[in-house]
Amino acid sequence: MPRGRRSLAFIVATIVVASLPVRAATENELRAVRGTSGYRVAVDAPFHRVFGRISLADDTFAVTEDAANALVVLPDSSEIALGPNTDVRIGAFNDAAAPTPTTITLANGALRFDVRHPAGGRSNYRFVTTTSQIAVRGTIGLYATGPNGDVVSCLECANGDVVVTVGTQTFALTSGESLFISLSGVVTASGGAATQAFAGSGLTTQASAASPFTASVGSSAAAAGGAIPASVIGPAAGAAAIGIGAAAITSGNHGTPATPAPLLTPQPVMTPIPTPIVTPTPSSGTGSATLTGLPHRRP
Repeated sequence: MPRGRRSLAFIVATIVVASLPVRAATENELRAVRGTSGYRVAVDAPFHRVFGRISLADDTFAVTEDAANALVVLPDSSEIALGPNTDVRIGAFNDAAAPTPTTITLANGALRFDVRHPAGGRSNYRFVTTTSQIAVRGTIGLYATGPNGDVVSCLECANGDVVVTVGTQTFALTSGESLFISLSGVVTASGGAATQAFAGSGLTTQASAASPFTASVGSSAAAAGGAIPASVIGPAAGAAAIGIGAAAITSGNHGTPATPAPLLTPQPVMTPIPTPIVTPTPSSGTGSATLTGLPHRRP
């Protein structure tokens, strides 16, 4: 290629590269993975579809539609993978030393978070729904919310990494532990079965997986955290509620296993003693009576 043409090609390439959006170190980034995903700048604002990737301003809503997945990359390289029919607001980023955590508000749907530990410290994130909130210091887990309540599942969590708050109660989770939180605030230990709530979401439920996404995604309500399978919460919601049958879950307030409520032991039934029957005794006008069943004593 002649020298003049090479110079022209270099100039054009430089202009093209310079025109591409550059993600600043303090910006969040939304990446489309499959299906239709995008963002809204407010709850009632129009939906903007994203092809490829785009930087998100603070408090922007990342949105996925049916059978879609997307990925939000945060300034510290932490990742939030979104399931289908998910709506999440990404708050302003604050580093671990800041007094205010980075707040991620899950309005609907399911997500997988992979929060990275900063060098020599812990991250400072808070995930929030209308029913519960999670303080995350660096871990991998799953979080879903829907009309039945919330599901939180720790895939790789060291002690103190994840603390779930429901009203005035706090619960610290470690790897393999999960909670179901009903809309009324009843907290149930779900164990490994909680990952069933994410079936079809396209989100990986294995901490060691190379990608946060599976090979395919469904479009069921369960994939969006809507219909929680009965096997997750048991045959009756609250039957294994914290303080009754969830000794594996520890309270964040005390750091000790929750003590099962004592069982009521049936007490022996007292056999009633028959009341003596009073039988009138004929007499010559004295009106006295003899107690039947008692020793008779002559006057």
